[in-house]
Amino acid sequence: MAEEAISCLLPCAARDEIDPEFVVGARCDTIGAENWTMADTLARCIAYATDGGADLVWINAVQTRAQLKEVCARTPKPVLCNWWSDVEPQPTLAEYAALGCRVALYPTIAAAAGLQAAWEVLNDLRARGSVAIDDWRRRAQAGPYGAADYRLMTGHAKVREIEERFLPQSAQRDYASAKKPSKG
Repeated sequence: MAEEAISCLLPCAARDEIDPEFVVGARCDTIGAENWTMADTLARCIAYATDGGADLVWINAVQTRAQLKEVCARTPKPVLCNWWSDVEPQPTLAEYAALGCRVALYPTIAAAAGLQAAWEVLNDLRARGSVAIDDWRRRAQAGPYGAADYRLMTGHAKVREIEERFLPQSAQRDYASAKKPSKG
């Protein structure tokens, strides 16, 4: 396993020369991989943390709490977990902490939720026509968080502030006119 850990040494050495506060994470994808055992996974995680010099170990596709607990207990560096299981439901944040996990990663939740929402509204549009869009907008507005506001989420007000601060007046967008529907 030491040879795999060596692959961490180069980024860690470069990091130490350039920015010692930069964090190097070593990703371990062996859980569920063909011809790999839990013992292999543990050996790799430990080697990344010790021989490889990684600052944290990313354990991917964890399927059980027992796996995560063992990796966290035996790996001498913080563990980041990406849970991907059909065996057990996802742990709560408190459970992650109790199992020894320092970082819980949710890399695809926004994309998966967006895909599911698009799937539902597009099928509804196909089945019921444009009334489905009106119903979707009403549901979004009535939901506990209201409709998503892209201007708020993307810092639209900050963009305007930056434009006003750094662009000459002649180059600034006329936001008031831009909101008016065009005639024609």
